[in-house]
Amino acid sequence: MRAPTNLEHMRTSNNIVEDASHEVRTCTELREQIHNDLRLQHPEWIEPGGESPMCDFYEARLLELLGAYA
Repeated sequence: MRAPTNLEHMRTSNNIVEDASHEVRTCTELREQIHNDLRLQHPEWIEPGGESPMCDFYEARLLELLGAYA
């Protein structure tokens, strides 16, 4: 039995798989895609007011890691 792919994990509340084939061209687009994907994949991380400290942490860590390659 194979492990599910990331695409199979990205489901909306209607159980429809989101299109993950968007081609990222810039660091800004990458940051935005990760921002959106984290929230899709982990709705339990989003607080009632829409804030998500866990997503913010992962986004900040990504920017830190990308800065090492700039």
